[in-house]
Amino acid sequence: IDGVDMEDTEAGAVFRFPLDEVSLLQKGNPLSLHDFGVAELITTAKLLDSCPSEIVFYAIQVKNVSLGEELSSEVESAVDKVCSLILKELTSE
Repeated sequence: IDGVDMEDTEAGAVFRFPLDEVSLLQKGNPLSLHDFGVAELITTAKLLDSCPSEIVFYAIQVKNVSLGEELSSEVESAVDKVCSLILKELTSE
């Protein structure tokens, strides 16, 4: 679960992506653990034979990407929706 910044998308929009729809292109070599992203995590899990057979990513379109400690009202409203979607997905199997 993370925030995303996609062009021409309304703040608070919710996305669900299975692993095969997520770009795992690495952007250069990580210089520290702070640069360790999804691509590196998946690659490491595969190397350790610990990668789950199914991975689903949920994302919420952010309102802005400036530093701050509070969520915009649009993103805050979407959090409950994402929680509900995840719970529904986990209990429907």
